[in-house]
Amino acid sequence: MRTNLFSSILLTGLVLACAELQAAGPDIQQVNRALDIAERAAAAELYDLSLRAVVEALKQGPPQVGGAGDRLDGRFRSARVDTTSPLPPSALQAVRIRAIRIAEELYPQWEQHLGKENAVDGIRKVVFPENSQGVFVWWVTGDQPDKWQLADGRGVASLLMEEVAGSARAPQLYSVARQRAESGNVDAAAIAVAVAESEQLPAALTMLRSIVTRGLNRENARFVASCLAGLDLREDQLRREAAAVWHVLALQCRSWNRAEDTFVPGLLLRAARASFSVGRNDRGVELLEVLKESGSAGRTVLPQEISKVIGTELIVRGLTAESELLLGSRVVDEFRGRYLHPGLVGAATSERSRSEAENRLPTVQIAGDVSEEDLAGKVWICSLNRTSGTSRRLFVLPDVSQIGSLALSPDGQQLLLHATFPGEPVSSAQMFVISINDGSIRGLGRGIYPDWSPHGRRIVYSSYSPSRGVWVMRSDGTDRQLLDATGWSAAWAPGGRYIAWIRNQKSGYGIGIYDLAEAVLTRPSLQLPREFPFLSAGMQWSADGRRLFTRGWRSQGGQGVLDLQVTDRPRVDVRFRYSSGFPERIGVMGGDPVISLNRTGVETLCVLNEAGEAVSLKGQWDGRRNTAPYASGDAELLYVSRPAANGGP
Repeated sequence: MRTNLFSSILLTGLVLACAELQAAGPDIQQVNRALDIAERAAAAELYDLSLRAVVEALKQGPPQVGGAGDRLDGRFRSARVDTTSPLPPSALQAVRIRAIRIAEELYPQWEQHLGKENAVDGIRKVVFPENSQGVFVWWVTGDQPDKWQLADGRGVASLLMEEVAGSARAPQLYSVARQRAESGNVDAAAIAVAVAESEQLPAALTMLRSIVTRGLNRENARFVASCLAGLDLREDQLRREAAAVWHVLALQCRSWNRAEDTFVPGLLLRAARASFSVGRNDRGVELLEVLKESGSAGRTVLPQEISKVIGTELIVRGLTAESELLLGSRVVDEFRGRYLHPGLVGAATSERSRSEAENRLPTVQIAGDVSEEDLAGKVWICSLNRTSGTSRRLFVLPDVSQIGSLALSPDGQQLLLHATFPGEPVSSAQMFVISINDGSIRGLGRGIYPDWSPHGRRIVYSSYSPSRGVWVMRSDGTDRQLLDATGWSAAWAPGGRYIAWIRNQKSGYGIGIYDLAEAVLTRPSLQLPREFPFLSAGMQWSADGRRLFTRGWRSQGGQGVLDLQVTDRPRVDVRFRYSSGFPERIGVMGGDPVISLNRTGVETLCVLNEAGEAVSLKGQWDGRRNTAPYASGDAELLYVSRPAANGGP
């Protein structure tokens, strides 16, 4: 009886509140009263009434300043304000934040007690009012002045998109959003992009770009940027379409830069990187030029910070002439080597050149210049053509005992490797570069698991001495810089901006991904799930730079390859590809890892397919230990072939 009475009282209050809302449109006090009813109804387990109250409070769109109004602004209009501390939210901002918080907190209860269909439908009515062609995303942001990134935001629209993403409701939401976008509503177009199926996405991106070109306000821009940032685009054409939207969006916002936020500089930087990623260097440089102009507009982002960012963005990509044009040769000289000398552990450096290290050069014989008898018992470097299923010997190194890794230079002219001589431990391994054309060799000093930068001017490697960890150096072996003393087995991403390595810390094994443009670890504490307690060497990126493959153990049993799905979002999805043996080194061909597995005492090269099955590659040398695979393309694989236990051929 008491519950029924309480329900009647709340219902009466809601009816009166609804009448006020519909009479003249919502003001702050009226929306707050309806939200009060929503919370009280939920507390009394009257979930249907609670959802109705929220819908009635918000479906008319953002509240207007009315009744008590936005008192904070009037009260302090002539007051002396401490500008070093952020102002509290205005009454208008506060009611928006409250509305979003209540929707987020009560949604799970609505879904549980009223069903997902009713809960989603309620949120949809808020975002897409039935009696209006408007779209109300109720977007709230908070700038982070100390970071060069787009501000995080949260709104009722984002709640709706998360609930329908990948579900049967997504096409319906896309249809509604697309219909309202056709009238020029930019928020609707952004929602259409966010929920579009892959075949719908090109048209949705084109529509969004057309609407953005007509103009938009700051809140629209934040919402559009958030929807774009949430896309996980794999196809080149879609990435180009998205980069075009980023470009138009950033140029529309160029005049908004203010001293109190970093949104516009962050947007310009994000858009420039999107253009660079699809080969539109002209657009990327254009946006960085606009970014330079914005440096004089405010105190939050200083001109010297702008110069640092522009310099590293251009120099990382080898655009030296463009950087000199924007910054001048003197400034460029200051930043020219910045991304090559980042310091994560106190900027520990070693100017040791290769001449100061033990530098015994192994003998290199071009395979065609030696007889079959001279090949027996020696270490070979071979090339396997996956299409024809045949291998050919490239080089023979008769006086080394082991070669542990291979990496072909970006121009295809030099082969990078680490090797040990007979009787030496792995910790004494040295790095060498062999010329593909004539077989000449040069030493780079001690190190293991070396990998080229995409431009071929730098090499990242691991070292036991003089200090254990991940290091970077020039391709001639000079200017060595310690990146991370806890790191091991680094791999340079195809785009050149990131380096990934395994980190061994007190909290366990994890992955470090270093951003060369920002000179910071983007995910300094990225720990893998507990089911993967140990990682080992052998990391390799996929050709598109979106996946990492590395070796590891699984706690419930099994050892094999971890397939890490790396996205722009702060997470890594792990898929375990099981193998019956432990791979010594990883290559990547056609998106699948190539590993060497010990079968009947002899290592064999295998492709680990989607199902985790190890399929032997045809064409490798029989009776020898075939290891250290390195893919130089989808069809060509470099590898090392060593004598088996019985001496081999």
